[in-house]
Amino acid sequence: MSEFPKNIDEVINSIAKEFKIRVKGMTHYDTLNRVLEWTEKNTKKRIDLTYMETYVTVTFYKDKFPFWPRLLTWCHDNIPSFHYLGKIEGESLDRLPLNKSYDFYDKKLRSYVEYARNR
Repeated sequence: MSEFPKNIDEVINSIAKEFKIRVKGMTHYDTLNRVLEWTEKNTKKRIDLTYMETYVTVTFYKDKFPFWPRLLTWCHDNIPSFHYLGKIEGESLDRLPLNKSYDFYDKKLRSYVEYARNR
């Protein structure tokens, strides 16, 4: 498969719209992935879903910044030699099987977003 699973993609986009969360794709050099991303105070939170041929890994990242996380991330992405100032914490959440129902993925992704919001 050379593209991210459509059934999971639909759920990601639906949840992102409902919770007003940004969706990014293809953020890794050598794998297919989607990232749900939002900012709370000085913290950027991300749920990374990475396609691995027979399953999708789900990882939660929390990047803590001294101030203004969106500006500092933009500076890192656009200014050569600007260091990433976030302190990253990562946690593996799950491995999702492929070819499950929309309701299965919807329930799972909602639980991941809730978990991340409470951390």
